[in-house]
Amino acid sequence: MSGSLYPPLNGDGPTIAILSEYDALPEIGHACGHNVMAASGLGRPPCAGSAHPENPDAFKGTVKCIGTPAEEGSSSKEVSGGAFKPEDMDACIMVHAYGYNLADQVWLGRRVRNITFHGVVAHASSQPFMGRNALDAAAMAYQRLAVLRQQVPPSDRIHAIITKGGTRQSIITEEVEMKFYVHSKYPDTLKDLSRHVENVVKGAAQMTVCGIDIEWDYSPAPLGVRANDQLVSR
Repeated sequence: MSGSLYPPLNGDGPTIAILSEYDALPEIGHACGHNVMAASGLGRPPCAGSAHPENPDAFKGTVKCIGTPAEEGSSSKEVSGGAFKPEDMDACIMVHAYGYNLADQVWLGRRVRNITFHGVVAHASSQPFMGRNALDAAAMAYQRLAVLRQQVPPSDRIHAIITKGGTRQSIITEEVEMKFYVHSKYPDTLKDLSRHVENVVKGAAQMTVCGIDIEWDYSPAPLGVRANDQLVSR
C-alpha cells in the first residue's frame, strides 16, 4: 500500500510521506492504537483538505502514503522495498496513538531472541537425579534477567516469556522454549544489552548442565527512531 494521494500541485514543492502503520497483537488484537493510526494520519495536514487541489490554500507539493504493516514484529519500515529513498521525499511524518499530545517520543530499538534449553528427561519421583531439568535453566535465566534490570539504564527494556515449559509434572522437563525482546535507545547500547542477556542465558545453561540454542532476530532489528528536530519544532 503506497502511492501519491494527490498529484503534485507545484513541481518545485516538497514531497512528504505519511506513514500508515496497521497491525495487531496475537490473541488480543489492537492494543496500542495501531487500529486508528493509518486513518488518523490520512486525516491530518498536509493530508485531507489541506492538500486537495481544489483548496486555494493547498499544500504546494506531493503527499505520499506509505503503508507499513506488521510493525509490531516484522520491522516493515526496514524491508519496505526501497520506499524511503532520500531522493524521493523530503520528510516522513506519522501519527501514533498515545495517552497525551506530544511531538517527539523516544522509540527504542529492539532485538528478538528465541532460546531453547535442552535437558535430559527422567522420572521426577523415582529417578530425578538421572535427569537435567531444562525448566530449571529457564527459571534461573528469567530470575537473573529480573536482577539485571536493576543495572541497566532507564531507556533499556527486557521482556521474556516461556512458550514451552514441559508436558507433565512427574517428568523432568527435557526442553523449554523462551522468547525475548531486548530494547535500547542507541545501537551501541542495544549491542551491549544483547551481550549481557546472552551471557545470562548461557550461564543458566551451564549451572543446570543443560544445552542451549540461541536464535537472534528473525527479521532485521529495528533501531531507535531518530527524530528530525527541525521538523518536530515546526
